[in-house]
Amino acid sequence: MAAVRLPRLTSVRRCPGAEAEQGSLTTFTHNPLPLPPSLLPPPPPPLHPPPLPAGRGSGRGAAAGPGPGPGPGPRAAGGSRGEPRGAGQRRAAQRRHVQVAEEDGGGEPGEEPARGGHVRPRRLQHAGRARALGGCGEAMNYFAQITQDICCSVALLLGKEYWMKSYLLFTLSHITQLVLSHNKLTTVPANIADLRNIEVLNFFNNQIEELPTQISSLQKLKHLNLGMNRLNTLPRGFGSLPALEVLDLTYNNLNENSLPGNFFYLTTLRALYLSDNDFEILPPDIGKLTKLQILSLRDNDLISLPKEIGELTQLKELHIQGNRLTVLPPELGNLDLTGQKQVFKAENNPWVTPIADQFQLGVSHVFEYIRSETYKYLYGRHMQANPEPPKKNNDKSKKISRKPLAAKNK
Repeated sequence: MAAVRLPRLTSVRRCPGAEAEQGSLTTFTHNPLPLPPSLLPPPPPPLHPPPLPAGRGSGRGAAAGPGPGPGPGPRAAGGSRGEPRGAGQRRAAQRRHVQVAEEDGGGEPGEEPARGGHVRPRRLQHAGRARALGGCGEAMNYFAQITQDICCSVALLLGKEYWMKSYLLFTLSHITQLVLSHNKLTTVPANIADLRNIEVLNFFNNQIEELPTQISSLQKLKHLNLGMNRLNTLPRGFGSLPALEVLDLTYNNLNENSLPGNFFYLTTLRALYLSDNDFEILPPDIGKLTKLQILSLRDNDLISLPKEIGELTQLKELHIQGNRLTVLPPELGNLDLTGQKQVFKAENNPWVTPIADQFQLGVSHVFEYIRSETYKYLYGRHMQANPEPPKKNNDKSKKISRKPLAAKNK
C-alpha cells in the first residue's frame, strides 16, 4: 500500500469546558462526521471473555467451578501454589480468547496486540489507524473525526496535491491556529470562512495570487500572514475583519491601487507590514489606524509620506528604508521614535542635503530639525515647487513574485 502523507498535529490547546486531561494524554470527545459505511471502524473486541458456565471443567481451556469455602483450594494444572482451582486455566483461556479475536479480524485495522495478547487502549491507536487508511480523503476524514469537538491549535504542512484533497480540513470549525506556510498553494478555498474560530492564519511563502472575499467573514481572526506570495490586489471588503491585530503583506506585488476602499477600517491593527511591494504613495487614510505600533514600509517606491502619519501617536517602530524619499513631513515630529525602545529606520533614501546632514548626527537630531520652524518653511517651499521624484533604482521585475508559475505547479 502506498504511504499516505498525513498532517502533523504539533500542539493542542483546549478551550474552557473541555474534558480534563488524564495523565499525559488528552481525552478526545467524539462527535464523528457522517462516514460512508466502508470507512466505519468495526466495533472493538472485548477485552475480557464472557463468564464461562460453572461446572464444565472438562476440555482444554475450560475453567473449573469455584473451590469450596473461602480458603485456597487444590492447585489446578498450570496454576501457582495457593491459587483457587482453575485460575491458571482461566488466564490461558483469556489469552486465547483475545488472540483468537485478533486472528478473526475482531480488532480495528492497524491495531497491534501488546504482549500477552492485550489490545492497546484506543487513544493510542489513532496514528496507527490513520496510517492504515488508503487515501488522503480517508485520512483527512479520520483526522476530522477525532478532533471535531476540540478547540485546538493545528499546524499542517501540506503539499499542493494534498491541499486540493483536504476539503475536510474546513470542517474543523473549532481550530484556532492554522499554519500552511512554505508550500506551493496558489489559491485559498472560499470555504475558509467555515473556520469560524480561527485566530491565527499563516500562508507565508506560497504562490497565492488572489484571496476569496469570504476571508473577510473570519470574525475572530487576529493574525494574518500573507507574506511572500503573488498578490496583486486584495479582495473587496477586506477591511471588515473586526479583530485583526497583525497583518503581514510583505513581498507581494501590491500598490496603493490594490487596497479596497475599506482597508483602513482595520482600526484594531497593531502591526502592519507592507515591505517589498510597489507603493509610491501611502494613502492619507493611514491616520485612521490610531492603534498602530509597528509600520513597515521598507523597500517600496515611496516618494512621499502623508502628513496624517503624525496621527499615529502609539507608533513604536517605523521602517521606511530603501524608498525614494527626499523629505519628511513635519507632522512626523509629533511621534516619539527616538527612545531606547523605539525603532526608526530610514537608510537608503535620496534625502535632501539638510536632512542627510542631520542623519549623520543621529536620529534624535533629525526629529529636532523637522520640528523646527525653519524646516516647516523649507518643507512648504519644497512641496509647492513639486519637484520631479527620483528615478527608480531597484529593478523589481526579477522578483520571485513576478516570475510566471511553472506549468507543473498550475
